[in-house]
This record gives sequence, structure tokens and C-alpha cells, in this order.
Amino acid sequence: MSVRMRLVESYLRRQPNTLRTPEAIQEALAKKPPRETPVPRSLRKRCEVKESVVDGFPVTTLTPLRGGTGCQLIYLHGGAYVNGIVGAHWWLIGAIIKNTGATVIVPSYGLAPRYTAADAYPLLETVYAHAVADAPGAPIYLAGDSAGGALALGLAIHLRDKALPEPAALFLFSPWLDASMSNPDAAALVKKDVMLDIPGMAWCGQQWAGDQDVRDPLISPIFDTLEGLPPTFIYQGGHDILLADVEKFAEKAKAAGLPLTVHIEPKGFHVYMGVVCAPESRKVLRQLAAVMAKECPRSNEGQP
Repeated sequence: MSVRMRLVESYLRRQPNTLRTPEAIQEALAKKPPRETPVPRSLRKRCEVKESVVDGFPVTTLTPLRGGTGCQLIYLHGGAYVNGIVGAHWWLIGAIIKNTGATVIVPSYGLAPRYTAADAYPLLETVYAHAVADAPGAPIYLAGDSAGGALALGLAIHLRDKALPEPAALFLFSPWLDASMSNPDAAALVKKDVMLDIPGMAWCGQQWAGDQDVRDPLISPIFDTLEGLPPTFIYQGGHDILLADVEKFAEKAKAAGLPLTVHIEPKGFHVYMGVVCAPESRKVLRQLAAVMAKECPRSNEGQP
């Protein structure tokens, strides 16, 4: 682990962990209701920022002012479905734009417990349809971290099931693949995890499911057949309780013939690639850029 990653992990260990138990989460939400962190000024200087409302929810589109490729990436943020987008998400989104030249579309989907997965998919389908219409023939990528990673994979499943155009690829950062938290292998990882715990995450998953079965593939994608999905790239830390499901998912994906690439950072914590100044994160971003460059070559204007 690099020095920068070690410093961030040490910092996280000293912070109160509001995702440990249902009580801790509810207390935190009562004290400080979730809010959306606005696009940072530094990112606004590098991108044209378009803010719109789709089906009643905010959607932010960031297009690099220089070095754009014309390709689009829909990014779905994490936060256990109960927290909105924060500064670290924008840092990662900014790094993706810098490395790939993609236009990134960021829907602010409704959060649990007020909203559920049933509210998210009509919004995401509309956002995806707009992206297809805005750039006919251009590849569209899906990406997300943690809960957003599961939602990105869920959207790919939803598009497949409705026979809609599929994304070019999926990039999933520490994805939350089983909202039921039913994998017994996760318990052995709890002591290593500085951010998550099983009871708190299971509660969040149930709130997101609402009246649906928490094992519905659109909520817990690990329970899908995983057949007929686009190439998928997963980046996962070894000090993360969600590793257990990523390993289980990889076995199922192989049997289903899903084109899957998994990179595990042995000592990485949950969504470690959000530390965009660390070499571990830069490695992820280079790999992502290399995949997208095959379909999204840079313009001659230089990098953003």
C-alpha cells in the first residue's frame, strides 16, 4: 500500500462509522439529512457543466472543454443508497474525465428510505435513452462505485431484459452486488474494513428494496443469470467486506460466459480508487482509459 493510501486509511479508522449498524445510520440521517455536494469549482473550470431535471431528479452533464472524445459515460454514485453525492465522488469523476476525455452524465437518483429501486430505474432508462439520442452510434459506458456500481450493473440487466441497446462496457468500483449481505464469507473481512459492516449495510439494502425482494437482480445483481451482459471491469479492495461477493460474482460470471476482468488491490479499502492522487487509483484510471481508447480516441485538442 502506498504512503498516500495508508494515510487515508488511517484517517478513515479515526472517523465515526455511520454504516456499522442500523441505529448508527438512522441517527446520522436524523442529525444531518443527506444533501448533494455541488460540482467543485475546479471541475467547472475544466468542463462545460449542464444541469437539468429528468423525471423530477437532477442530472449533471460534464463535457471536457479540451480533449473530448464524444463518448459518454453515465456515472452512478455510491453512498449505500441513503447518502447523496459527495466531494470524493466528484474527484473520481473529474479524474475519469481527465484520463478518458469522456462526457460524464451524473444522475442524482432518489435516496432511501424515501425512494427505492423501483423509483430509480425509470429515471436511469430515460437518462440512458437521452444519451443514445444525443450521440447516435457513439459508445456509452456505465460506471459507479459501491451502491452505484450495483446500480450500474442493474441498469445493464434492465436494458438487456428490455432488449434496449447495450452499453459498451461497465466499470464497477467496489460494487455492492448483494444488498441482502447474506454471504457468510463477508464476516471474516469485517475487522479489516474501515468503512462498512454487515448489519448497517443490510438495513440500507432493505430500505432500498422497499416492497421488492432484496434479492431481485435489479437490487442485488449477483442473483442475475449474468448472461448476455457487456464486458465488465471490477476494481475491488482486499480490505472491504464487499470482496466476498465480488469473488462469488466472478465465479458465477465465468460459468455464464460474461466477459469479466477483476482487479483486486490486496490492501485497498472500500472505493480506494477515490483517492485519485494515489498510485493505486492512477493505475485503475489508466486501465479504464485504455479500455475506452479503443472506441473513444482523443481529439487533437490535447487533454482536458
